Parts: sequence; C-alpha cells; structure tokens
Amino acid sequence: MPAGSIEWKDTPDLTTPGDKTGSVEVTFPDESKKDTDVTIYVKTDAETYDPQPQPWTTTVGKTPKADEIISSTDKNGKKMPSDAEYTWKTEPNTSKSGEASGEVTVTYDDGSHDDVSVTINVKDKLDDNEKYHIYGKDGLKVDKGQTLDPKDAIDVKDADGNETTLPENSKVEWTKEPDFSQAGKDVTGEVTVTYPGGSKSDPVTVTVHVNGESDNYKVAPKDDVTVPRGSQVDPESTVVAQTPDGKPTSFPDGTKHEWITKPDTDSTGKRTGVVKTTFPDGSTTTTTVSVTVEPNQSDKYDPKGPKNPDDRVPVKDPDHLTGGDEDKVKDEVGKVNPDLPKGTEVEVDDKGNATITYPDGSKDTIPGSDLVRQSKDADKITPKVPDTKVPVADLSHLTEDEKDQVKTNVTDANKDNFPDGSQVTVGDDGTATVTYPDGSKDTIPGSDLVRPTKDKDNYDPQGPKNPDDRVPVKDQDHLTDGEKNDVKDEIGKENPDLPKGTEVEVDDKGNATITYPDGSKDTIPGSDLVRPTKDKDNYDPQGPKDPDDRVPVKDQDHLTDGEKNDVKDEIGKENPDLPKGTEVEVDDKGNATITYPDGSKDTIPGSDLVRQSKDADKITPKVPDTKVPVADPSHLTDSEKDQVKTNVTDANKDNLPSGSQITVGNDGTTTVTYPDGSKDTIPGSDLVRQSTDADKTTPSVPETKVPVADPSHLTDSEKDQVKTNVTDANKDNLPSGSQITVGNDGTTTVTYPDGSKDTIPGSQLVTAKGNGNTTNSNVKVTPTNTNNKINKDNNSLGKNTANAKAGELPQTGETNDSQKLSVIGMALMGILGLFGLGKKRKKD
Repeated sequence: MPAGSIEWKDTPDLTTPGDKTGSVEVTFPDESKKDTDVTIYVKTDAETYDPQPQPWTTTVGKTPKADEIISSTDKNGKKMPSDAEYTWKTEPNTSKSGEASGEVTVTYDDGSHDDVSVTINVKDKLDDNEKYHIYGKDGLKVDKGQTLDPKDAIDVKDADGNETTLPENSKVEWTKEPDFSQAGKDVTGEVTVTYPGGSKSDPVTVTVHVNGESDNYKVAPKDDVTVPRGSQVDPESTVVAQTPDGKPTSFPDGTKHEWITKPDTDSTGKRTGVVKTTFPDGSTTTTTVSVTVEPNQSDKYDPKGPKNPDDRVPVKDPDHLTGGDEDKVKDEVGKVNPDLPKGTEVEVDDKGNATITYPDGSKDTIPGSDLVRQSKDADKITPKVPDTKVPVADLSHLTEDEKDQVKTNVTDANKDNFPDGSQVTVGDDGTATVTYPDGSKDTIPGSDLVRPTKDKDNYDPQGPKNPDDRVPVKDQDHLTDGEKNDVKDEIGKENPDLPKGTEVEVDDKGNATITYPDGSKDTIPGSDLVRPTKDKDNYDPQGPKDPDDRVPVKDQDHLTDGEKNDVKDEIGKENPDLPKGTEVEVDDKGNATITYPDGSKDTIPGSDLVRQSKDADKITPKVPDTKVPVADPSHLTDSEKDQVKTNVTDANKDNLPSGSQITVGNDGTTTVTYPDGSKDTIPGSDLVRQSTDADKTTPSVPETKVPVADPSHLTDSEKDQVKTNVTDANKDNLPSGSQITVGNDGTTTVTYPDGSKDTIPGSQLVTAKGNGNTTNSNVKVTPTNTNNKINKDNNSLGKNTANAKAGELPQTGETNDSQKLSVIGMALMGILGLFGLGKKRKKD
C-alpha cells in the first residue's frame, strides 16, 4: 500500500533569502487528505560562502586593493561569485615595515555581506616573489590528451595589481600537472615560478577544462516523467539530449546514464534525483531531474481471499500444500479477484500464502489463512443435481409434497454419492441442504431443483406406438416440406389433447419441436416420427367396401383352404394395383398378411374380409319369365305388387326355404327375407315393365282365314287380303296410327303408336287352298316380354329373355312352321334364362 504522498498546494518563493511560507497537500494511504503550512529558510549568500584572505606582501606606504587580498576560493574550496564586491572596511597601516592588519567587507548580490580579517606583510623592498603576483588564468581549455605550457596557464600582476610580465630568465613549471585525460572535466594543477634570483612563488592553483563530448550536448531533464510507486526508475528515461543552444538531438551511441542520487519512489508525489551522463569519450554531465511518483498497481488493487470462509480452498494439510492445492489457490485468487490486470502473476507457497506480482512489478500478498482451510466431507463430495427439475406452483413457497419430491430427487441422484448418515433438507424456495456426518454442508440452489409449472409438464407428446406408423420419407436427413407437414399431422393424430395454440416445427431430420402457448417446449426425436419409405407406404390394401361383399364362410374361426383361397381372390379383386411379386397369406380367422417385394408388410383384418355365411349365400332366387306390365314403374299399385309377388312365388315354389318372406317395393323391387334374416333382392326392372298399347289392346283375329297357294310364301295380293281382313276385324279396336304388316308366312305384326307390338301367327290368318277349314276360334294374342334379370341387393347377376306364349290354337290338325319355331324359341329362352345367371356371390 502507498506510504502517502505530498504535493505543493502553495509553492513558496525561494528566490530571496529568509523564511518562506508555503502550503502542502498530504494524501494518506486511505486516500484522505490534509493541507499543512510549511516554512522554509532560504540562506543568504553570506551564509553560503566563507571567504578567506590570501598571503600578501607590499612596500611601505602602499596599500593593496581589497579584492587582491581575498582568495578566489572560499575556505570550502567553493569559487567565490564573480559579482561579489570587495571594499576595505579597515585599511591596514602600511606606513612602516612589518605586519599590518585590516578588514575587508565582501558584499554579495543578495545584499548580504561578510567581513574578513586580513594580515599583510609590509617591507621596505620587495623580493621578486613579492614583486610579482601569479594568478591562474580563467577559461583555460584543452583537448583530451593534449598538454598545456604552464606559462600559458598563468597571469602575472605587479604589486599595484597591474598586468606585467615575469623578469627574464624566470622559470615557470608545473609543480602538479593536471590530468588532461579527463575529457569534459575541470582538472586542476599547480604552477610555480622560480625567479632569476632563486626565489620562488607560492604554488598557484590552475583550473583547466578538458574538452569532451559533454561540451557538445546539453543534457536536459525530461518533462512529465511518471513512475509507479516503489518502482525502479531508469535514469535514461528522465533526460533528453539537446544541442548547446537547446534544440532536440540524440545522444551519441555508447552514452550511459546512471543515478548519482535516485529519486525516492517509496511515496507518491514529485521527487527529484541527479543523473550522471557519461559520453563515449568519458566526459560526464550531471543533471537534476524530476519524476512524478504515482500510485502503483498494488495501490489500485486490494486482492482478498473469499468473503465466506467456507469458500477457502480445502486442503489436507494447511502447512504443506501439494502442487494441486497451490494451483487451486491460484484459481481461487483469480475467481475472487476477477479484475486483476492482465499479466498479473500469482505464486503460492507451502502454507497457502499468495504473492501477487502486478505487471508494473509491484506486489501484494494474501495470507494463507485467508485462502485455505482444513478439508471436510463437503469438500470431498459434490452433490449431483437431478436431471429433472420439480415443477412447482410457487417458486418461493413449495408445498410439503413438492419439498418431498425435491428431497426424493436429490436422494435418488446421490444414492451412491452421499456417505451414510447424510441428511437432506429442503427450504421453502427448493434449496436443498446436505448435512454430512462431520457436520459440514453442501447446498444445491432451488433454481437447480425446481421450476415453475409449465404447459409441458401436463403433456407428454409421443410419436406413433407402432414404429411402422411413423411417417415414411424418402431421405431421413432431408425431409421435404410435404413430409414435414405429414409429420405435423401425425403428431396431431397421436397427441389429440395438445392445447389450442400449440405450434409444431419439424426440422430437416424430422425432429419435432412442440411449443406450447406459454412458451415451454417439448421435443420428439425424428427417429420416433419418420422412417424410410417402403412398398407398404405406397399401397393401402382393403377388403370390400360393401360388407356384404366379404367372403361368406361356414366358421369364421376355422376357414377351410378353399375359403382362404376365396379370400385371396377377393383381395386381388379389390386391390388390382398391388405390385408384382406381392404375396398374400390368410390365417384360420381370415386375417390377411400382404408381403411386398421389399419385405414390408400390410395386414387386413379378417373382419374386413370374411363374414358368416347365410341363407342368402346358398340360394339364388329365380326371376319369373314374364314381367308384370304396370302403369307407373316407380309407383306400383297394390294389385300390381300382388301380381309381382305371385309371379316371384310361383317361379320359386321349389327354391325358397319354408318361412321365407316376399315383399314388393313401390318400384317393383322384390326383397326375399330368409328365415335366418339374410336377404336377396330382385330389382324391379327384372319384374315389371311400363305397360304399352300392346298391353292395353288385344287384336281381333278375323273369323275367316285367307286361302293361299303356299302358306310359307304368300303373294303380295294374299298379304294385302290378310291385312284387309285384320284391319276390318279391328276397325274399332286398334288406336289411330296403328300399322299392320304381313310377313311371308302370313304372320301379321300390329305396331302401335307407342312402338309396342302385337303379332298374330300366320296359321291363324291363312290356310292352304283346298284345306276346306277357313274359320278361327278361341284365339289369344300375347305381346313379347324381354330383358328379365335378377338383382341380388341391387347387383346385376344375369339376363333372361323369353317370348310370351301364344294362346292355344284350335285343334285343327294343322302344323305351322312359324308357330312351331315360336314355341321352341320361347322354351329355349326360358331355359337359357335359368342357366344364364351364372355363378353368383353369396351375400347377406
């Protein structure tokens, strides 16, 4: 920590002597400040210098000048200031020979003065060494390594102080020659003059400046030098090179800087020091510099150990930390002090004491007692957090049941982790506290164990239970948009209770994200929702749409092989587009397994393929030969219905089982209900027809037959006679517009206006000439009935065509080919009608 700093707040004037008052601001380590007045005494020049007299000899009656009596250097070797003034305060008495005393006043530039007592020697006649006064010259300079003639190093004055020359044959020599190798320095030597008479002067000190590189440079203090407290200051960083006239330049290579007086950096504030600059030639310069000492990084940071003592690093032996322990302490220091500057280094010793070294070199320490502690159970065990959080109604106030669930979750998650005797307690906010046998504790925050109840807690969306029901896709890694929509539909189908507003998103791999209205989410992996496409996905085999079209079987739990084959045939009939190579297997209950060429399978349940056989499956109702003519085929009268019922009953008197019921609908459709409740139907179109003019009219047969030459080939006149006879016999019978045509055998066709027809056989209208029988009696004409068919439950099963029979002819003994052919034809048509039904399906 800083030792404090002192800065001038009011700088005193030190340009004049005396007591000077100023004010300083003191900043203490705790950053508090205080102003303090200070008084500085500035010495006078008289207090700074201590002038001294030098030996002097004069002749009787001659008083020397005052400045000649005072030495050029004071008693401390300090050169006297050039602006000092010298006056006699008390002149010496030089009227007689001997010693004479006096006093010289030295007055300095600041006005102060010194009084110096002097003694001079007064003689009648001066010796040579007393006649001449020798002085060292000022401003002597030589280059390094050169020499200087001692004669050139001195000035000579006479007793009156006037410049003069030495007497001839005087000898001037160095008593002590200066060291001219000291470049850049003022070196001193001593010169002695030996006069011709043999007397000698006192040695005179001579100062010579040896020229050096230091004379070519001005070393100036650098401005605004700041250093952190406690740091070592590089002297080179505090000075700059200038030319003698003050322009910036650079130091020559090889220049060195060193401290003569280091600035004190132990406290903050402005501090001074003295730098010695040594140039390559050895010449030197000293410079007073100023640096500002600022707080260092250790002053700005205050590293600590954990606030909670329990957070200190647990170690087995606090007096002998392992390397791992030391690393953990370093980590803890970094964790607790995250704002330490980049580059800070931490060293930890065996006892856990940490030394923090900042980038600026300053240091702090944290004692081991603040960083480590004896390890406990809680240090050896890390409670496992359950994978699932307990959904709770109020995060701040759990119910007892919710707390119990949290406790159970924590206990189950740590069943092999906690030592015997550990206790788990749960707080109101779900925070779980684990108390170990040694009393140490761990906590798991409630936020890791509980969460607010969400929609997702009430639902568990799933894919199809049957893997085959997953959505078939072409590429499981790149679903199409259509396939994604199919997946969404499948999710809706499998999870119909999802709340309104739930959104489903499906990614390229079929993974589904379910977002509930409250923003909570569930996911269903694509593997539960999609599968590769198979043959079965392209087909949907079905049984018959009409349940009555299912295969009738005797025992639905034990199908015969024939019945199984019928089922296979029915499947092939209902599903004609199944691919080539598809195989169908039918079990004893009629369940069909369809195996496609790629091995995939479909099934059709037996209930869709077979049914219990009934009477209707065993019986085929016969269709009457003759249709009942009716006025309105859509609305039969009761008598018309009765006629239809009679016709059906008569046609099936040996076919229908006892107890069968016949009912006729408005359109003539007849339903046969068997004793077991099964039914057959004969469509009305097979039983009734629209009544025609032919049904309402019976042509009258003429009483007299026309005699003809050849009954099989009538002439036109014979045909005309037949037509006339028929016309005359029916002039009040046939409706207007009826047409009569006569065939080659005399058979006459009456065509009514509605297109219906009646025929009168030629045998009733003509007779061979010579036969003698030309009279008709008991003749009945019947119209033709065609296109009979039976429908079973409105399904067409066959077609029956028959001609109505002509009434019996009178027993004349004649034969007529046309008549015979007509009768034979009607018989054949009836037989064909019965056998033309073909194989029919048995249905309920």
